Amino acid sequence: MKPKHPVRDQVLPVLLVVFFLSFLLIAVWSPGSWRGADTWGHLYRAEYLAGEMRTQGPAAYFRAAWMPNWYMGDPFLTYYPPLTTLVLAPLVFLFGDSATALRILISAFFLGFSALTFVYLSRAFNRWAALLGTVLAACAPYQLRTIYYEGNLPRMLSLLALPAIAILTDRLLVERVRRVPVMILLGICWAWSILAHPQQALIFALGLGMYLLLRLILDPEVPVYHLAHWTAAVLLGALWSAPWLLPAYSHAELANIPYLPLEKIPLFSAHLAGFLPFLDAAKGYILFGFGALLIGLLAMSVRPDPRRSAWYLAGWIAIAFSFGPKGVFFSLLPLQNQLLPERFVNFAAFAIPLAAAGLLPLGRSLRWIRGPLLVILVAAELLPAARLLPGVPYPQEQAVLEAAADPGGGRTALLTYPEPNSLEVYFSGRTSDLINGWALENTPHHVELRRVLSAPEWGPEYLTALFSKWDVRTAVISGGGEADPARASVAAMGFVRITTLGRYDVWRSPAPSARVRVIPEQSMLVVGEGASPFLAAFPFAEEASPAEFAAGQSLRLGEYPVIALYRFAASATEVKTFEDDIRNYLDAGGTVLVDLSGMEDLFGRTLDIFGVHAFRLSFTGRIPLRWADESSGLPASLSLTGLDEGGWSGAVYEELDSVLAWTDWEGASFPVLGCKNVGSGKVWFVGVNLLYYSQLSGMDSLRAYIRSTVLHGSAVSTDLEWQAVQVAGYSESSAGISFAYDAADTASALVSYTYSPRWRATIDGIEVPLGVRDHLIRLTLPAGTHFVEIRYDPFGTVWPGLGWAACALGIAGAAAFWGFEFLRRNRVPAKHDFLEVFQKPDSPDGGTYAPCAHCGFRLAESRPPTPITYPFHASHCPICDSRMDDEGFVPGKDLSREDKAHALHRWLRANRYDPRTIHTKWGFSVEEFFQR
Repeated sequence: MKPKHPVRDQVLPVLLVVFFLSFLLIAVWSPGSWRGADTWGHLYRAEYLAGEMRTQGPAAYFRAAWMPNWYMGDPFLTYYPPLTTLVLAPLVFLFGDSATALRILISAFFLGFSALTFVYLSRAFNRWAALLGTVLAACAPYQLRTIYYEGNLPRMLSLLALPAIAILTDRLLVERVRRVPVMILLGICWAWSILAHPQQALIFALGLGMYLLLRLILDPEVPVYHLAHWTAAVLLGALWSAPWLLPAYSHAELANIPYLPLEKIPLFSAHLAGFLPFLDAAKGYILFGFGALLIGLLAMSVRPDPRRSAWYLAGWIAIAFSFGPKGVFFSLLPLQNQLLPERFVNFAAFAIPLAAAGLLPLGRSLRWIRGPLLVILVAAELLPAARLLPGVPYPQEQAVLEAAADPGGGRTALLTYPEPNSLEVYFSGRTSDLINGWALENTPHHVELRRVLSAPEWGPEYLTALFSKWDVRTAVISGGGEADPARASVAAMGFVRITTLGRYDVWRSPAPSARVRVIPEQSMLVVGEGASPFLAAFPFAEEASPAEFAAGQSLRLGEYPVIALYRFAASATEVKTFEDDIRNYLDAGGTVLVDLSGMEDLFGRTLDIFGVHAFRLSFTGRIPLRWADESSGLPASLSLTGLDEGGWSGAVYEELDSVLAWTDWEGASFPVLGCKNVGSGKVWFVGVNLLYYSQLSGMDSLRAYIRSTVLHGSAVSTDLEWQAVQVAGYSESSAGISFAYDAADTASALVSYTYSPRWRATIDGIEVPLGVRDHLIRLTLPAGTHFVEIRYDPFGTVWPGLGWAACALGIAGAAAFWGFEFLRRNRVPAKHDFLEVFQKPDSPDGGTYAPCAHCGFRLAESRPPTPITYPFHASHCPICDSRMDDEGFVPGKDLSREDKAHALHRWLRANRYDPRTIHTKWGFSVEEFFQR
């Protein structure tokens, strides 16, 4: 146990910490709006839940789990970390003002984070070190960037747990404490961090793992077996958060939800410029903390300490991880495809100030040089982020989007380039049902939602089909001119521009809203990854991933007269599996369209599909084309000039039964469009990425020719807009959807809300099965007049149950640990030896305990000499408070026998020994604690 300063000694450093925090708090409560980009999205979720609590009562806090007006229905407490919403929503509910609630939350974070950091450093070092480290950690540029520039409230709440985790981790490592209670508290902190932001919690676990490894290497007083308690605490935290964590991250309910696009990993990687001082953090630069890095280096040099060195080196390792693929260390991490590298700086921005704190107190030698240097370095640390603190003007330009709501119903699509921002999503979402916008990775539609932004360049057909299924009647367009693809496409779809709000044009379709539509009986199925070229050519088709197809699509292939395959397999085994699944379909007369471009490495001379081989050709400038029907008027070449100077490639084929088009390459001709007869069916092969390149180059005639050729004679429905089901009494809420309808015939219908396996549907009170079509709800509606209810059940799958079972296992494990420790602590030692119970083994540097020279207490703490106390040992007596440390010598108090007894009892209680039973169990008397 380190020396403790009296409470009065803490007053001045605490006041100085409050002084520095006042600048942050004044900025939080100053007029103006927050600049954090993500803040608005987090705030919207909290406002929604608070609104449900006002209309349905406070019980809605536990019951509401689905948002009908957010991305075609969003189970917002399932696939997104729930803690921010659960903490912020009650504040919005209580104060009735989201701005006040948000300011209270951010203020509470700064106060809580600073208090916990101060406590840790005060216990680990001294009160002046606590002052310096707390200021550097709370005001670190990247921490302020996270809160003010990004507005990432989940990471902020996860960060709040970090100093508490540090305190409890160090207590487990070296202090004589009851380990199970500390371990349970540490598990609670880990559960908090996971529920706030699981990715950030994993990063913190990796960073602290580095710290613990370094402590073991640098500090011989840390027993290796203590790591088991820390690991058990992490496991307990994961188990206690399992009711949310297991369903959200198992990917068993909805594949790839949540999802982290791989292109974001290099995008969110740090740069070497982060080491430089005085960069303008207001522009979003990632800064590692120039001042804290140098202060920490100085602290390690002049006052070496295992704990300080471990924090400093762990911070540097985290910085090395933050470079992502550009560095050499990130590839060594587990789950690296789920981590954004720069977020390791959140850990480094906490760890390095803990090491830098050890530079205080300055001591007497050369104080006049050290003091100004420290002030300069602290300024170098704090000033770069100072411009982040002031608020920004209220976003009037985006606020006008609240007027974009369609009074006649329907959803709104934000075609605001390059993509919708959180402000546009927030303000338009307050009055409109949205289909796209913020935090798309946590929606089943994330690929299609992003595709909406580029789809206008494909032409109006795909948008027409998509907007029909998603019931989009309003489009908000910004950027570009009158010839902008979005304006041209929505105009061709029949939308009419009704108003202009600032830089936003609002377009509306005169067609009535329809949330329920009849699915055509004969559809085309497109299977593969990156199937945009096929959907541009066949916009009426249904889309499925290879995994979805393998999981169940093959059971109903007869519903699809035509199936298209594109980048559908990654191995020869998967190719043959698809071939086997489809062969019976072809024998029955089905039609398959295949483009093996991008898969050529699997084929060549050894592997074929339906007897056809494929290999790759590469082109630059243009792809020459020669057609069997020379009078068709199709282009003789496909020009790619200016699209990609790196060249173009695609598949060509051998062993086709008939060929409609060839390409010439190095004096030879190769088939690029033709068919192979299989059973009673036909397999069409299209090569050299013709659909994709014709889409990029605007060759609509080429796509139309391929479409008409493949679909000739098939029964595929090419309707872009499906027939609406006439409904009555339609309603939607956080509990679900209900409506009545009257139909002449039984039909398969699409309900325009996001599918989840947690939905439960009844028709006239009788439960019926649900299906999925393009990530939306699919339902069979019997003929006649009926009433439909579709309810969202938060516990509607096995995964929440498994999560609660894991949570119960964690609680049982904690109880078992507690019981084991209780039995172990109450066991009477074989020898009633004073030193066996209390004295730690002597360490090589002179021992942990030594008798106090003033009062004679035999367990006064003794440490090796420091550069300031040398040649005297640093010491502290918890009985008379005699102290020798870096702050000087404090003589002990003169105590009577009764005073010694009272002080001894306080010390015993602080160390978890019961003064009432210690004599009867172990035979100790008060006198045995003091030298005679």
